[in-house]
Amino acid sequence: MSIGTFASRFTPCMYGRYLKSSRLKQQQRVAKLLARSSPPTFLDSDALFDALQGRSYPKAAAYGYDDFSGFCRASERLVRLGTLLPELKNPCRILEVSCGDGLTGYLLAEAGHDVRFSDIEDWRFKKARSLPFDQADICTGHSGELGQFDVVIAYNATEHWKDPSLALRHLLKFCRPDGLIVLDFGPLFNSPWGLHAWCFNFPYPQFLFSNSFIEEKVPISGVTDLARNLEKIQETNGWSVRQFRNLWHSLDCRVVHLFEDRDMRYLNMIEEFPDVFCSLDLTLDELTVNSIEIVLRRSGS
Repeated sequence: MSIGTFASRFTPCMYGRYLKSSRLKQQQRVAKLLARSSPPTFLDSDALFDALQGRSYPKAAAYGYDDFSGFCRASERLVRLGTLLPELKNPCRILEVSCGDGLTGYLLAEAGHDVRFSDIEDWRFKKARSLPFDQADICTGHSGELGQFDVVIAYNATEHWKDPSLALRHLLKFCRPDGLIVLDFGPLFNSPWGLHAWCFNFPYPQFLFSNSFIEEKVPISGVTDLARNLEKIQETNGWSVRQFRNLWHSLDCRVVHLFEDRDMRYLNMIEEFPDVFCSLDLTLDELTVNSIEIVLRRSGS
């Protein structure tokens, strides 16, 4: 039995304090590294890339696109929405933008709500296709009903919108006065898996390697996303945590709920390659805030 296993089993309180102290010290070390300044550098080496691909880094659960995975995901969202929004106890008019498979909206409709969908293309699952759909890019405008929705929702989309500020201002127009917008999205670009390059087995590739090097490796590694085989990874807007925080407070609405999920598991990578990260003017927050869940309430008339 290892010392760590023995300590965690027989002295859990003491071991917990030790782990907390160790993590805090590591965070302090990483914060000091990030405060340094050095010339920008990339580690464009086939040997290093292959070595990192061979390591075993824990990832989030696979984002499945089969019917079962979709319904499980939609059910979890429905339960969470019920916790966040007491308003859903009564029938609501709901707009789901960037709706994807549409199963979240479908379950909301099954629960008695009046649901409408919007996305730049229609790849909803069969069960969701019976509900109204508008094909539109929320960043460039929308021809839907203004001021008519009690709730607007979007999942895993905000990090892909080309201009989140413009998109949010459009969405507020669809809300009735005192209406709600619910966004749940990630991983953010600066976070460990923020490149959305699921074919890479290691965190922070967006900082370790140049864009040109990554573009060469993606087709070789294979990209399966949105239930399709793709030649390149999904584009993200590259927005920082700071930009999103500033955005929430620039809108004509009130923040009802905000949760920023942090992933601290990969700080060793920053300590291993400090010359890469200390040249980027990034903070510990930027590199560890993985996703954001927020509820915004539009100002009343």
